[in-house]
Amino acid sequence: MSGMEGFWSDTRRSTRLMREKSSLSRRLDSFMSLVMALEEAETLLLMGEEEGDEATLNEGGEALSALVDQVRAAEIRRLFSEEADEMDAILEINSGAGGTDASDWAEMLKRMYYNGPPDVATLCA
Repeated sequence: MSGMEGFWSDTRRSTRLMREKSSLSRRLDSFMSLVMALEEAETLLLMGEEEGDEATLNEGGEALSALVDQVRAAEIRRLFSEEADEMDAILEINSGAGGTDASDWAEMLKRMYYNGPPDVATLCA
C-alpha cells in the first residue's frame, strides 16, 4: 500500500491510512493470539481426556479460564475502537457556586479521574 505511486503525495490521506492499517494490524494480532490460545487449550483438553491425565485436563481448564478473561478484555477494547477513542482528552472539574457539598463532590470526581479507570478485570466481573 505505502509503496504505491503517489501514496505519500497526499500526507493527510497517507497518514490516516497508515494509522488505520496499524489499528487493523493490532486488532488482527489480538484476534490471532486468542485463536492460538483457544487451540492450545483445546489440544490440552483433548490430550488430557484421551490419556486420562488429570493434570493435563486441569492445565487445559486453566488455559480456557484465562482465555475467557482475555476475550472479555478484547471485547472491552472493541467497545473503544472508534477513531477518537485513542485520542487524549482534557477534563476540567469545578464546583461552581455550589458550596461545600458541591466542592466535596468535585474533589471526589477529581480523585476518581486522577486515579484512572478501573482495570479490565473489574469491568468484566
